[in-house]
Amino acid sequence: MNLLIISGEFPPFAGGAGTYCNYLVKALVTLGHKITLITKHYKKNDIQEKNIDENLAKQNVKCIRMPYSKYTFMFSWYKIISSFLKQHKDFDFVILNGNISQLICSKPSLKKLLGKYITIQHGISVYDLLKRNNFLTLFHTKKQLDNFFNNAAANIAISQNLKEKLEQSVKMPHLRVILNCIDNSVFTFSEQDKNDNILKLTTASRLIPAKNTISVIKLFAKLRKDFPNLYLNIAGTGSELEKLKNETDNLQVSSFVNFRGMLNAEDLCKLYQQSDVFILLSFYESFGLVYLEANACGIPVIGSNVGGTKEAIDDGVTGFVVSIDNENEIYEKTKLLLSDKTLRDKMGQAGKKRVDENFNFINLGKNFEKILNKLDKKDTE
Repeated sequence: MNLLIISGEFPPFAGGAGTYCNYLVKALVTLGHKITLITKHYKKNDIQEKNIDENLAKQNVKCIRMPYSKYTFMFSWYKIISSFLKQHKDFDFVILNGNISQLICSKPSLKKLLGKYITIQHGISVYDLLKRNNFLTLFHTKKQLDNFFNNAAANIAISQNLKEKLEQSVKMPHLRVILNCIDNSVFTFSEQDKNDNILKLTTASRLIPAKNTISVIKLFAKLRKDFPNLYLNIAGTGSELEKLKNETDNLQVSSFVNFRGMLNAEDLCKLYQQSDVFILLSFYESFGLVYLEANACGIPVIGSNVGGTKEAIDDGVTGFVVSIDNENEIYEKTKLLLSDKTLRDKMGQAGKKRVDENFNFINLGKNFEKILNKLDKKDTE
């Protein structure tokens, strides 16, 4: 099929929605579909972005990057997308990944240019954006959004938990679940870089309040008393970076904490491979892609009992799901894994097996392809 994907996020700098989109593009191209991608341009002359776009071109993916400006991008992107759709009307489906693309394309004048479209829902919906930003209500209404999602060929949620949440909160119709995935050719198991004389606890996320990285730092400071050879890696960047660095100073553990910044997939894989336990104590996760990445690299994971985390972690098998409000449980489960290498290895290998069998990016493409074929067949009947 000839598919257009519009996404507000895409590597090199992307959260879960952008990573999902990256895997979807790769999977659909591998399965023989023709892909055009419209997404965000991050930095002028950025080497990583240039390399990614060159690699996309080698796969015959046409990538159009839209310039980003915090206050005017909604208007400039609307013009770019509208102009493009007026000139290109031969797409079988338009796939709108994430809330920004959906917000822009829900405008009635642009919506009529889309043809058949599918939306992909991640953690924060367009309805959430409207509640948080009064400025957006000048251009969008709930009635307009209801009409937009009602007219979608399908609305995809990345976890069963998110599907149920959207059905209950905004009564979103036509919802189907296609679980998140990882690239198993990138995230692989290796013990070569591990140092048996030290222990490494790792977390990776955007450094924002919702990810609750400060609780990981406090936990680490407590664990250091039991494990003097324990170190903490923090991958990611965000608004809380300086606050978190100050917390490591206040707790007198800054010498044992390594802030790694934003890492590409290959470097993130190396970090997982060098680690003993992965932990993320978010207040909410629509799914939790990083748990799969860490498991694929053969290490056990610990995640908070919120959102779709229970779909990403097989509790007691590939890691532990802990109550976000129970500090003692979090401490004891983390201590248990750090104390028992046999248990770490067992859970890590179980996690790798589960991810390889159920969460590889080709599965994502095949599941998406099934929906595309079903919708296409329905339209031709």
